[in-house]
Amino acid sequence: MSKSKENLLNIGVIGMGNAGGMMANLASKHGFDAMAINASEKDLTLLDGDITKIPVGDGRGTGKSRDEAKEFFFNRINLVQDPTVVEFIEKHDAIVVASSIGGGFGSGSSLILVDVLTKMTGGEKLVIPAGVIPFDDEGYTAQNHAIEWLKELDAMEASYLLYDNNIFGNIPKQKAHERVNEQFVYDLMVMRGDTLYDTTSGGIDNRDMMTALSIPGRIVTDWIPEIEEADVINGSLVATIAKHLKEKSAHAELSDDKVIKASALIYSLDEDFDNYKPSLKKDMQEIFGAHLNDYDNLADITGDEDEIPTNSISIILTGLSAPNLRINRLVSRRDKLEADILGVKKSSSKLSSAKTGNSALQLKSKSFADGGSKSISATDFLKGYVAAKTGGKTESDK
Repeated sequence: MSKSKENLLNIGVIGMGNAGGMMANLASKHGFDAMAINASEKDLTLLDGDITKIPVGDGRGTGKSRDEAKEFFFNRINLVQDPTVVEFIEKHDAIVVASSIGGGFGSGSSLILVDVLTKMTGGEKLVIPAGVIPFDDEGYTAQNHAIEWLKELDAMEASYLLYDNNIFGNIPKQKAHERVNEQFVYDLMVMRGDTLYDTTSGGIDNRDMMTALSIPGRIVTDWIPEIEEADVINGSLVATIAKHLKEKSAHAELSDDKVIKASALIYSLDEDFDNYKPSLKKDMQEIFGAHLNDYDNLADITGDEDEIPTNSISIILTGLSAPNLRINRLVSRRDKLEADILGVKKSSSKLSSAKTGNSALQLKSKSFADGGSKSISATDFLKGYVAAKTGGKTESDK
């Protein structure tokens, strides 16, 4: 069994803002061409991969303002005509634009870039936004920004990827971000064709993958790179990957309506899994929902293979509904925060009628507050100290 040395799909990644930049940075370490665009030069300095960095605005960020992000980006919209960006777009079949949807610059500018690139390329290039939903414990602004991003996305005829930080809300935030970023890169690898092996029964080609990924709606991908027969649930490989998707994935939860337009099923499996292979197509329709197109790349490993790859199975589901239950919780969380903020009653104050307190009861401690006063030089301090001790007299007055 052999694997093609060429990528099935040439994918470029553009990270917008800090979160998107980190996603693109990790992708660059797995062989993807990547660039990062940000209004914060500080965030750009944190990227250590082989990645093109493009600052916009004054380099000091947007203060988590979507409106300011939009303004900054509109003022630099001609960057899409920069030769570096033009070459980046031309050399790829698909461009994935990654960002947080609850932040400032990425949330405000990423869908503008998606729209511009889609229209600039006349639809010849596949442009896919990839967004990350904020944690539940983030403030009102993050929740509201996410809702605004999703509303803008809903008005577009786009295929998209959507991840959810809050799935990993029980671990430290940096590790949660790393889990999301890893999932994002695994998805790109499956779409690029990293899990494909040659098969005599036909397989997925470039246009198959482009067609599947271009269907408007949500894209969900999963991959079990090392599957064992003992992992199979209820005799179904599809049920096994569905469980893996639900319990291990960083994708926002699936809608329960089972709306799906197309699927791609990819495996390289040896004889141990022969009993489970015949039911794969039926299980795909039953578990994920009846759909129009199904693309397969099914590579059966035999004992006499020169290079036997690790048993693996992966899927791509496209044209899915938005994760409405998750979005509803997002809106409810935003509305509760809004009610809490606006509903706070100002406490009444008795300050005007209060008498001066007893100075003997005042706590005396060193102050560490920085009031913004200018520091005094040692020379000036000593001059003042001596003057205070001598009643303002100097040596010459004596």
